[in-house]
This record gives sequence, C-alpha cells and structure tokens, in this order.
Amino acid sequence: MLAEAIVRRFSALKTLGEATAASRLTGFLSLAGAQVEAERQERCRAGRQFRAMGYSTGTAPVQGIATSAAAALVLWNNDANRSYIIDTIEWYLLSGTSTAGVTTLAMVAPITATLPTNATGVVVANTSMGGLVSKAVFGQSYTSPAPSGMQQWGVVSTTGQLGVVGGVWSNVSHCDVRGGIIIPPGKAMYLQPLAGVGASPLYVPGVSWTEAELDLE
Repeated sequence: MLAEAIVRRFSALKTLGEATAASRLTGFLSLAGAQVEAERQERCRAGRQFRAMGYSTGTAPVQGIATSAAAALVLWNNDANRSYIIDTIEWYLLSGTSTAGVTTLAMVAPITATLPTNATGVVVANTSMGGLVSKAVFGQSYTSPAPSGMQQWGVVSTTGQLGVVGGVWSNVSHCDVRGGIIIPPGKAMYLQPLAGVGASPLYVPGVSWTEAELDLE
C-alpha cells in the first residue's frame, strides 16, 4: 500500500481542481489531522448528531449512589441498527437553589418490562436539520434495573457550578463525555443527578449524541 502526501496549505477540495487529492503534510512533515474542521462538524453535516432537551418539570437530585432499582431519567435507543455515542450531558437548574454542583450518575442497561415514553415537553432534534430522524425516547421517572454485574452506576465527571436560576454558564453542570458512553440498539442509558439537598433544587437535563452503525464487541 502506498500513501502519498503533499506539503501545502489547506484548501477546500472543490478549489483544487484535482480528480484525486493527496493527504496534506505540514511544513515539518507531520500529517495534518483535521486541523481546520470543527470537532463535531462532519458528524453534524452528515445529519448524524442529535440532541434531547427539556421537561416541563424538573428532577430532584439523589444524595447517594443507588444500590437498588430507583426512578431515573432514561435515554432509550429504540433503533434496531444504530448505536448512540454520547457526546455531552448537561443539567440546568430549573428552580430552587442548588449546592456546589451536580455529579452525573450514568448506567447503560436493558430496559425494564414497561417501554419508556417521552416525558412531557421533551424535544429530540437533529442538530443540522438533516434527513435522518432519531428513534430516541427520553423519559422521566422511569424505574431502572438494579445495578448488577457489569451494569453499574458510574460517575461521569462534571464541570461548572450551579447556584441560582437565571445565570449563564455558571448555572450549567456539563459532562463532556466525548464518546465514552455508547448505548447499543435496544438498550438505554439511565441518569441520576447526584447533589446536596440545597433548597429544593430541580434540574432539567440535556443530552447530545451521534448515531452510527457500530461493530460492538
């Protein structure tokens, strides 16, 4: 196998006037690796990126990691072929006053006997208004399976602080998952906000993900 590359400045393919285009090297002969495109640009352009947001009512946080079945938020992959690769998870303060912040508990597991339904007010959207339509279901107060074996609650790192309603970034608790969680076809991701009692805080979640056919091992 022969791979060719050329040292040149970046340029859109349509301006090169070439039937084929060689890979681009930098002036130091390093392979230029997508230095121009934004991180999720191509997935968004291909209509593979989606986002679920919003409930008419918020969710109260838990104060400990659940060791048995508990009511949780659920993102169900109701697709027979595509997996959901999670990009971000956020919590927005809807009402009340939070403590220092929110930690996200997440678990990927099968759904229970009752099929989830979208909570009131939920919107699942293609972030580029592309042709693909997601089959995702984003439910609230759904009973998760009891953690067992490989199906355990995991702590997803969180940045940002939540204080009072009405702020901007300081009132968003953000988890940059970057593909570290995958929901296989037919499975679900359960979420719980872990935080102090505060003054009756209620949180609204937001999740973004990419949908793709994967060879899961």
